[in-house]
Amino acid sequence: MASVKDADNCIANLNNSELNGIVIKIEKERPDSSFEKFKSKALNVKSKTLEKNGKKCENKESEPNTEDLKSEEPKTQAEDPAEKQPDSTNRKSRSRDLSRHGSISSTTKKDSLLTYEQIKEKQERQRYHKRLLQEENRRRREEAARRREFEKIEHAKIARLEREREKLHDEKEKLRSDKEKLRYEKEKLDREKDRIIKLEREINLEKLELEREKARFQEERRALKRSAEFRRSDSFEDRKRVTTERHFEDGSTQIRFEPHG
Repeated sequence: MASVKDADNCIANLNNSELNGIVIKIEKERPDSSFEKFKSKALNVKSKTLEKNGKKCENKESEPNTEDLKSEEPKTQAEDPAEKQPDSTNRKSRSRDLSRHGSISSTTKKDSLLTYEQIKEKQERQRYHKRLLQEENRRRREEAARRREFEKIEHAKIARLEREREKLHDEKEKLRSDKEKLRYEKEKLDREKDRIIKLEREINLEKLELEREKARFQEERRALKRSAEFRRSDSFEDRKRVTTERHFEDGSTQIRFEPHG
């Protein structure tokens, strides 16, 4: 991470995220109490060391020049070495304090370095989990897209089959209707045919009856004609016979014999 702010943003983005149904909790790593105690102790030691150094500086300012003392009282310095012993003790204590402070600083620096490594490792884990989440989300999106596409294809297939089924049903109904119409037309034609046959039979019967009537009428006519001819013949003969008889009757009455003179 470039800065602590980037780390905070990364932690805020990945905190309470979900991976494979598991909620991930990410929190900032807090220094433990021992580190705080150690840090406060180091600061106390440093402050004490600074106080001792300040006191030593004050002592040096208050003490006279050593070279002057050596020049003025060499015997006193030589005779009283115990007065210099606290200074050496202070210098040793100061060196120990400085070394201790250096070790404390190095330890603190080391702890800080380890904490940064831990943060870096944690960020790597977070990036890894984020990649896993992104991959899982991508896989889920692809799976959802494939499922939607499959459902779309299946829906279109079902709709097409439904349309074909309805079309076949309509065609079947149309065929049934046409068949019913044909049956009705056939029955109608059969009825018409029966009616025509019946009419033809009736016409034939009427023709036969008419022919019989005509034959009977002609027979009666011929009979009447023969009867009329016979009657005319009888009346002519009768008239002829009557005329002859009348003639003879008239001639017999008118015939007269005259003598020859």
